[in-house]
Amino acid sequence: MLILTTQELFEIYNIIDYFHLFFIADTLGTDLLSKSEKDLLISYGIDIESFENEVDYITYAYKFGILASALKKDKVENFTFDTLKSFISSGHFIPLTTSEKLALKYVRLQTYHDIKGLGNRIKQSTGQIIIESSKRRRLINERAIRRETKSAIKNRKSVKDLSSALAEKTKDYCRDFDRIADYVMHDAYSHGIAGNLLEKYGEDVEVFFSVYPKACKHCVDLYLTDGIGSEPKVFKLKDVIANGSNIGRKAKDYVVSVSPVHPQCRCTIGHKPENTVWDDITKRFILARNTYGVERKSKIKVTIKRS
Repeated sequence: MLILTTQELFEIYNIIDYFHLFFIADTLGTDLLSKSEKDLLISYGIDIESFENEVDYITYAYKFGILASALKKDKVENFTFDTLKSFISSGHFIPLTTSEKLALKYVRLQTYHDIKGLGNRIKQSTGQIIIESSKRRRLINERAIRRETKSAIKNRKSVKDLSSALAEKTKDYCRDFDRIADYVMHDAYSHGIAGNLLEKYGEDVEVFFSVYPKACKHCVDLYLTDGIGSEPKVFKLKDVIANGSNIGRKAKDYVVSVSPVHPQCRCTIGHKPENTVWDDITKRFILARNTYGVERKSKIKVTIKRS
């Protein structure tokens, strides 16, 4: 006998679906939702139309990436979310190209499936917890003296155990939500940068990744030549795009990708301008000085003789 009836279990699943669908509607809008998913939100009193004219957060992040690739670093650091929204809504933002629209569509679809996948895992885990709690309750009741008062006490204990188990799992789910939210926002931002570079310079443009001081060993190995602070590795954008993402890959199989390498990854793709070399002092790519096609890195000495 289950602690909860089939109808109660179904209602719990509906609540789980509701929270995930609301998260999707709030983050992505409602155009990706099916009619049944919209109907579920409406049944919980949500006004679907209130989401339809809003720019979703993924689109904001993507367009911010496009802007970031055109702005200087200090300008990007001082760019607030309110400034971004104001700039986009003002009509000054150049409309997305066909390829940029396709890239944004991919990011939004990936986000939808990631959130839906988390919801399915939560429902599966919840069902397993309820079944395991019901099994324990049945064993206890079979061994116990069948008196109504004792049975009631044991039933209450079973529900308490169930509540504790679900509460513990909820902590995991919250962490998963945070990881997904962090991942998809940075993913959209990175694709915005990559999309802009593709449009401006073509698929053969050279790119590198900015790696932060506390980055994991996977990112350090993928993106740097000799550890934290060293010269970044340089890639063709077309090769990076062709790698796809690292979703579903084991850590040992991670590849260079426009998308974050892992949920906590903050490495950011950047443009390596033509005819530049890495400068170990300033930690950036600087214009190479050439003399008849031969790269010159030393300073030119000039001696003036007095007559």
